[in-house]
Amino acid sequence: MPFLKVMALSPEEGPFSRNSDPTFLITFTGPRASGKTTLATALAKNERCRGYLPVVTTRSPRPGEETGSYYEFITEEQFLQNALQGKFVGMETTANVYYAVRKEAVDDAVRRGGMFLAVVGFDIASELKQHVQGRPGVIGISLAVTPPPQEIWEKWAKKDPTIPGRIESSRPQA
Repeated sequence: MPFLKVMALSPEEGPFSRNSDPTFLITFTGPRASGKTTLATALAKNERCRGYLPVVTTRSPRPGEETGSYYEFITEEQFLQNALQGKFVGMETTANVYYAVRKEAVDDAVRRGGMFLAVVGFDIASELKQHVQGRPGVIGISLAVTPPPQEIWEKWAKKDPTIPGRIESSRPQA
């Protein structure tokens, strides 16, 4: 119920004062090709959105992707070096690919205020929540995206040829 207590404060006090801009860290989690990025992209059009918390990854960029607002593509060696130096909030491995979010990016978002989005796995979303928990003016929201029905995936696959491979690689291995 802490959120209700925050909402009950007067406009002159707490994280919603006129002198501060609250930070909303919104994470989107779910299986590959479930529509996380599509939803995040739609929310990013909101005027309060200040951008994404870039996900650091060792995976290869998909066609049209490059290091920037969504992802930071680095080598496995660079990733492991950063991890040993404690530069990440949350880390996970999926299909032999590493993912994390930089502590510096999270702390910068908290300082700036506004809405920031991250498309991450469940473990990283949990670590992000722990990292910012208890900080005044920070509200963490995690949205778990469930996969669409098979016919929707098939429709998406006609528009994006990478989807069938992403779906297949997300299935549990026997």
